[in-house]
Amino acid sequence: SKLARWQSIAESAAKQSGRTVIPEVKAVMNFDDALKYAETLDVLLVPYECADSLKKLREKIDGLKTGMSAGIFIGPEGGYEEKEIEKAKEHGGEIVSLGNSENGNCGNCFSFNMYVQHRSEFIRNNSMLPIDFTKRMKELLGEEYGNFEASYSEDPVRSFRINTNKISKENFEKINPFGGEKIPYAENGFYFSGDGIGNHPYHHAGMIYIQEPSAMAAVESVDIQPDWNILDLCASPGGKSTQAASQNPDGVLVSNEIVPSRCKTLTGNIERMGFQNVITTCADAKRIAALYNEAFDLVIVDAPCSGEGMFRKDENVQKEWSVENVLHCAERQRDILDKIKTTVKPRGLLLYSTCTFSLEENEKNIDWFLNENDNFELIEVKDSVKKFTADGIMFDGCNEKNISRCRRFYPHV
Repeated sequence: SKLARWQSIAESAAKQSGRTVIPEVKAVMNFDDALKYAETLDVLLVPYECADSLKKLREKIDGLKTGMSAGIFIGPEGGYEEKEIEKAKEHGGEIVSLGNSENGNCGNCFSFNMYVQHRSEFIRNNSMLPIDFTKRMKELLGEEYGNFEASYSEDPVRSFRINTNKISKENFEKINPFGGEKIPYAENGFYFSGDGIGNHPYHHAGMIYIQEPSAMAAVESVDIQPDWNILDLCASPGGKSTQAASQNPDGVLVSNEIVPSRCKTLTGNIERMGFQNVITTCADAKRIAALYNEAFDLVIVDAPCSGEGMFRKDENVQKEWSVENVLHCAERQRDILDKIKTTVKPRGLLLYSTCTFSLEENEKNIDWFLNENDNFELIEVKDSVKKFTADGIMFDGCNEKNISRCRRFYPHV
């Protein structure tokens, strides 16, 4: 791998020059981690791909009032072009050690006290994961954190579902122009790569629905019966509603969205997919609860959240993230759960999901809800989903002994 080659070059150059190298050279090193070495570093070496961000990088370093300066590192994949050098200079970069080593790479770049390889997400889009977020995730994941952060340098995994309300899986596979490997835990889900699928006639005809594989996991966790009454409370844009409706041909599904503009999008997707047993509504949880007391076999609450799982997909979510917002979302989620619980039939199911990693919005909310409502219990998901997810996390103060039955879907697992 590229990282392994960089590691080898760094160690070789450091040995030749009598210098030292950080023991674990990782392409996923956090910026705040790198700054911890500021007092002992002569230069922070940065891949030339992130030259646009060197000005911001230099400002942060200068703010520490250390002697460290920002430099440029040439990786094993190639050398400089004139335009890249000029670009780096424009943004405060300092070109260092342009001499070649015997293998054609810039080995002399490593004749400094230490070598720091900046994390790959910074290279990818010239942005940094929020510092507080990385600290919290390190506490959650421990040794797995490196693999988790490395996943942010990869392209998001894309997938779609076949709409069996329009075409059978067998017939679609005969005409499938997208290829793709089947998603093992989603009956009608397939991975795909490339662009333009959203403009394909099959999409416009409602034969497929573009949905991330992690988003499919929630509905796939439940063995939905064909004649159930189902509520999807926070439904837009409609992925989980259409997924559940495809397994519920003889029942009724109420697909609700509180935001009017998003409800229009939801209604459009329901109509495109051709479901005749789905009702769309635009109301808050309190209003829905007043209308549908103990009415549903399954209530889906894909709750509004801090969106930590969306960082690769939407850079704005990353910029807007804060611990305060995490806590605000957790409080709102509890309010939603408390209001909507009365819509579940006796022996019915309440399916709670988020697209975030925080304990506050996941296990801590589940633990709180079960403490407040002893008529609910935490049950296992289907084995097909359990196999590809991680256990819920036991935290200090947790009262629910079966909290591991919660499932976590990580990009690196």
